[in-house]
Amino acid sequence: MMTMAQKLNWKEIAVAVMLLAMLTGCSSSNVDPRLEQGVASMKYMTSKKFLSRSAFSSLYPEQNPSDFVQYIFSTMGSAEWPVAFDEGEKEQLRSIGVPIMPNNLAIVPNEPDPKNQLQVVVKADDGAGLVIIEAYEQSLDKPVLVVERKIGR
Repeated sequence: MMTMAQKLNWKEIAVAVMLLAMLTGCSSSNVDPRLEQGVASMKYMTSKKFLSRSAFSSLYPEQNPSDFVQYIFSTMGSAEWPVAFDEGEKEQLRSIGVPIMPNNLAIVPNEPDPKNQLQVVVKADDGAGLVIIEAYEQSLDKPVLVVERKIGR
């Protein structure tokens, strides 16, 4: 009787090993959950769903990435951040599928702030039409997570 390994050729085994490695890598993130949550919140804020309810669309009809960054760090824009101050607010946001901004995480524009360790940096690349969201565990290190988003997607 032949074993499973004997029945499979080397190409099939290599593909199976690669798939297993990819699945294992995807499921065990070493990124701080607060950073992942902060990035998810910022991704949500670039979404069509969020922007359809935001004052950003009417104030900045061209919706350039640099306008978005300027807006979300303004007094009016920061009032729209998905933050929760108590369990009731957290439950309301969760129930409609809004990723909550962690209270103990710095969110900063354009460049990492050396005063903060854990932080999410939001910057713009108007040439590429992208908002770039970077998560840092240490301000002087490379980001541990980078997400590029087109506004309204």
